Amino acid sequence: MIERRAFLAVAGTTLAGGVLAACGSGGQDDSNGIATATGAEQSTAASADVSILNQALAVEQRAVATYQTAAQHLSGARRRTAQHFEAQERMHVDALSQAVLALGATPTTARDRYALPPLSDDDAVLRFTMGVEQIAVAQYLDLIPKLSSQNLRATFASILTVEAEHLAVLREEAGQEPVPDAFVGRGT
Repeated sequence: MIERRAFLAVAGTTLAGGVLAACGSGGQDDSNGIATATGAEQSTAASADVSILNQALAVEQRAVATYQTAAQHLSGARRRTAQHFEAQERMHVDALSQAVLALGATPTTARDRYALPPLSDDDAVLRFTMGVEQIAVAQYLDLIPKLSSQNLRATFASILTVEAEHLAVLREEAGQEPVPDAFVGRGT
């Protein structure tokens, strides 16, 4: 019998491969995530990629704050899950920040505070964290094809996969169907 979380992990990996196939340039890219065009084209592509990276970075910073808050309101296994997800979101922040720095730019900084709804019980926390993950999935789906670098598209697809896995786990915790649709969409 296949364990549900193992199945979700495999499904997420398959999703990443599909996203990469749909968004790949088909060409060889040895740029390590940096646009390789020359002159003004390189500058414009790198500038666009920095903007996109910083948009994604802002989403990840909000996710870190969300899971910090969630962990404060949850207990037991749910708290451990929130802490684990927070650690993964921090890894995303680090990877995106490094990509911005590699392009010679400054990563966006996290806000001091984020607006949060009242989180009176576990259900409210789960609803809020699911909403944050839904926004992240939609953002990555929107941003991936806009990147000029195949390596950055691969990084974004990998992060998108993890966000979709988080959403599936949260849905299951909330008593919902973890993977309600055959395809991940912007309204997931």
